[in-house]
Amino acid sequence: MIERALELDAHFAEARAWYGVTNVLILDGGYANDGTLLYKAEEELRRALQDDPALARAHAGFAFVYLMQGRKELVPAEVEQAEKTNPGDEDASYALMVYHQYNEEYATAQRVGQKVLDRLPLFYPNRMVIGEILRQQGDLAGAIREQGRVLEQDPQSVYALTNLARTYMDSGDLVKARQTLGRARPADRQNFRTRRTWAILLALEGKRADALKEMDEEVLKWEALVAYETSEVADFYALLGDPSKALDWLDRAVRNGDERAEWFRRDPLLASVRDHPKFQEILQSIAYRRQQRKPVR
Repeated sequence: MIERALELDAHFAEARAWYGVTNVLILDGGYANDGTLLYKAEEELRRALQDDPALARAHAGFAFVYLMQGRKELVPAEVEQAEKTNPGDEDASYALMVYHQYNEEYATAQRVGQKVLDRLPLFYPNRMVIGEILRQQGDLAGAIREQGRVLEQDPQSVYALTNLARTYMDSGDLVKARQTLGRARPADRQNFRTRRTWAILLALEGKRADALKEMDEEVLKWEALVAYETSEVADFYALLGDPSKALDWLDRAVRNGDERAEWFRRDPLLASVRDHPKFQEILQSIAYRRQQRKPVR
């Protein structure tokens, strides 16, 4: 539909920006692991800004691209540009929320996200992230509640189902985790986000061969491409008793901007590597990066 709109008007900046954003959404949703989609996204967003330099949608789109690329230090400036044109822009606010989440500035992330939900209670991305923040803080009941609210809107949301399953894993209820993943559409079974979550569940169930089959090279390619998903592979290899790979993936996640040091200390799936010297080195690198970062509202 967007392509048709652009055929009718090649300078339709809003449509051009959304066309760029769809490339990001395909990757974020786990439906592709082709890195060229990010280049295509940037190209379309730049073209949109050529036609409308103040277009909020394009600046919010760049914020998403930078988050995915592990260049999150560029996110606040894009959010600021978006809000100059459209104060309270929900997509820009969502990007800022995720930025604060991965800085482990949970209170700020929740404040930013809740401000949008107060105005748009059905804007599910913020609700989904609030659920994940609650899980990472140990409020599993709260996390289940928030993901459940997303599923009231879309009972087969890949995001909510995988997040909910992960919450049940943290609580030790593998039966409910399996039941939750089983609710996904058959068409979403090969989704990379879905397969990653199945791999972790199978590892928890002690089914090593099946787990490795799920976490194949295609899934790993997706995990490496989407910066804010990368640490999940560390969980997977820690469960399999492979500390070298687990710490390599955790280090990669941190180098791509994931600074959730306290979560890594609490994450039940990382228990087997927590006493490793390299784990402590990784947390020290997070502390150093935090000292260098300028505060953002």
